[in-house]
Amino acid sequence: MNTEKLTERQEEALKRLADLAVKLHENGIIDLMEQLSELSPKAISYLAEPRILKIGANISFMLHILEVINPTIFSVMMNNFIDEVSKEMSPEQMMDPPRATMGKIIKYMRDPDVQRALAMIFIFLKAFGASINTSAEQFKKMMEMMEKQFAKMKEERAKRGIPIKE
Repeated sequence: MNTEKLTERQEEALKRLADLAVKLHENGIIDLMEQLSELSPKAISYLAEPRILKIGANISFMLHILEVINPTIFSVMMNNFIDEVSKEMSPEQMMDPPRATMGKIIKYMRDPDVQRALAMIFIFLKAFGASINTSAEQFKKMMEMMEKQFAKMKEERAKRGIPIKE
């Protein structure tokens, strides 16, 4: 048995590690790690595939957007939305949904709830459209910068006599 006494720094590190372990356990991370450790190496390699990681990053980004919107408002809205959908939809309606005739569409358009929802959808579409335009401009600038950088790199390689593959 090792009878060496831990230094103050080592004791602090162990305490912090123990605190972190408790937090990871409380948040279910340790359970997740245990479950992942039982997966085959092949399954784990699928999880580490770049496309899967990109999907995870995109989901994380979407969740961040929802968090930025205002998590309290969003969670209240989602709870109420689920309640209202539960009231409006029945299993029978799912099996045989009502037909969307022109008369019903006009009737729905007069409904204040439908008008509010459409207004929110149009606000979302306007913001989404503006973001597409801004993104396109940023992408164009980024591509121009990359082309300039590649030209400089080609020029530098040519000066050094390094062959350039096209």
